[in-house]
Amino acid sequence: MLGMPRTFSLARLLLAITIFCLLCGLAVNFPLETGMSLPPLAAFGLPLGACLLMCRVSRYPIPLGMVCYAGVAIGLLLLPVAFDFVLETILGFPSSPGPEGAGLLLYRLLPVGGTLGCLTAGLGFLTIELYLRHRTRQNPFRTA
Repeated sequence: MLGMPRTFSLARLLLAITIFCLLCGLAVNFPLETGMSLPPLAAFGLPLGACLLMCRVSRYPIPLGMVCYAGVAIGLLLLPVAFDFVLETILGFPSSPGPEGAGLLLYRLLPVGGTLGCLTAGLGFLTIELYLRHRTRQNPFRTA
């Protein structure tokens, strides 16, 4: 189902290598600009990729997409709360020591919250869907 396509295209491989090399070139030549622009792009790109992969398995891709992006919103909203809790309560550090401190680290961790929210909500939806799909395949007239 999620295996490799029947025909492997050399053009796709070369396109992926070219995009990877361009990203590496940007990161080497413009490290500050690339480092500041990648977290917002990854905050939307990684959940989109995870959602598209899960939509290939689901029989209901539109509701799954809505659940995934609700999970992204919840993950992005809960990440600062969880981050402050871990820093202050567990580790004992102040939550915002300065502009180069926890705020920049939270900015760099931005893609993690959205992606974890997407994966949690989407995999929960898929688990329920697969459970109900398996349950409806059984014979309803069978006695125990």
